[in-house]
Amino acid sequence: MAGIASVSLNGNPQDPDCQGIQGILAAYHQCINSVQLYGPTNASPIIGNVARMAREALHQQQAKDYYILLLITDGILTDMDQTIHMIIEASELPMSIIIVG
Repeated sequence: MAGIASVSLNGNPQDPDCQGIQGILAAYHQCINSVQLYGPTNASPIIGNVARMAREALHQQQAKDYYILLLITDGILTDMDQTIHMIIEASELPMSIIIVG
């Protein structure tokens, strides 16, 4: 999508997973100096992506998979209506969404 950037915290968009709190902290420290936060801030595409992964895991009966999406933003979400819609759609999936910003 033109104009929309999604940055995986670990720097690997093909495999954006971080393992545990230590993995999240290590990835955060690694990328904080190389990422410039700027608007617009659209959260719905990344929520939809993680929801798709959680839905696929659920349908494959991989009950051990649980997803935690940590969104670090630089301010107001510019797609608030779409974000609310995506959060509602994802509310029954094995995932949590944490938005900081």
